[in-house]
Amino acid sequence: MNTQTHLTIGELSKQTQTPYYKVQYLDRLGKLPKVKESTGRGDPSIFAPEAVQIVLDHVMRSSKNKG
Repeated sequence: MNTQTHLTIGELSKQTQTPYYKVQYLDRLGKLPKVKESTGRGDPSIFAPEAVQIVLDHVMRSSKNKG
């Protein structure tokens, strides 16, 4: 997996192959570490590389709970 130093929510979604809305949900819950908070439209929040593993862990837990 290609890991970047800093990721936007779209890049995080793409890298983890997780729907955008699920990543957005984790962000709204405050679960994803940010390097920089958005200051408004056109200036995205930047997430720390650790956010990739947090998203993947959430997806794995969610899929285990379904089965």
